[in-house]
Amino acid sequence: MDIDNGTYKRLFELVNDKDYFVISTNVDHQFQKAGFDKEKLFYTQGDYGLFQCSEPCHDQTYDNEAMVKNMIEFQEDMKIPTELIPKCPKCGKPMTMNLRSDDKFVEDEGWHRVAERYDNFLRKHEGQHILFLKLALCFECKARFMSIGYAVIVARAIIPIWTCVERITGVPIDYSLMTNIFV
Repeated sequence: MDIDNGTYKRLFELVNDKDYFVISTNVDHQFQKAGFDKEKLFYTQGDYGLFQCSEPCHDQTYDNEAMVKNMIEFQEDMKIPTELIPKCPKCGKPMTMNLRSDDKFVEDEGWHRVAERYDNFLRKHEGQHILFLKLALCFECKARFMSIGYAVIVARAIIPIWTCVERITGVPIDYSLMTNIFV
């Protein structure tokens, strides 16, 4: 389902010809759908398209598109057949979405590869003028970023340009969501 009101596509048009990297707490692939390069996206809070063990007994995620489509096809009265409930291939416990909602979030190999690509991006541009654009980051996410060191980088260069983005994209911005700035 495409739920973009044009914001993601307009943002993509702004950065398409630039060297960019997106850190997002969104888990719904809207950046990819708008054309952003998957190699330049870091979904720090997980991905609706991945399952993980609910325990978790190991640090691996699994693409869930085929499983979800199968569940949709065979569901009746908003219920799926018991045999379609995804089970962990290692321990047999139920699978769950790969979403950072508690201390059981799996940061798999792919998550760490993207974190490394982001670190490389920062190193490549060290000492250069970098624009860090923050759009509606919640307090909980701010605390997580600060705990893993991203705030140090962001604090050096962030500038308030939301009115500029609003003017350029034509999309009204809810300023009440923008109270937590990394400065």
